[in-house]
Amino acid sequence: MRFFILLFLSIFFLGCQTSGNRSHDDGGGPGKLKKLPDETQLIQYSETIIILDDDLVDKLYYVDHRLQRFPSGQVRIQVNMLNRDISPQVRIEWKIIFYDGQNYKIEETEWYTTHFPQNEIRTIKGESIRPDVKNFTVVLRTPPAEKKKKW
Repeated sequence: MRFFILLFLSIFFLGCQTSGNRSHDDGGGPGKLKKLPDETQLIQYSETIIILDDDLVDKLYYVDHRLQRFPSGQVRIQVNMLNRDISPQVRIEWKIIFYDGQNYKIEETEWYTTHFPQNEIRTIKGESIRPDVKNFTVVLRTPPAEKKKKW
């Protein structure tokens, strides 16, 4: 029983570490998301969250994120965001891109869809397969079906 308690405590303390080398917005804390300035920018992004559509910039707010590394080396990324739009629900697609120590893309998830009810914080969560992940970027976009509705 002591073994399980010690194992749980060690995982808890290792899992509570956040990625301190990446800042978001000016203060590194909660705030408005940024739009990717130029689509020709290199894949080695310098931001934790990249938003690809203008219409999502004013709808979602970044709350915080957590990087948890497992004993096997894989990482779990959790990003909390809040829907501050007056519409009752915001729908987004997202994926996570993982980088190695030299900022080369080594892995990425598929696109997933998440619904954000108004004034509710939702968590986007993904895990790497490779153990040599050092950094990550979460990419957000409006689902293609939602874009077609506007036209």
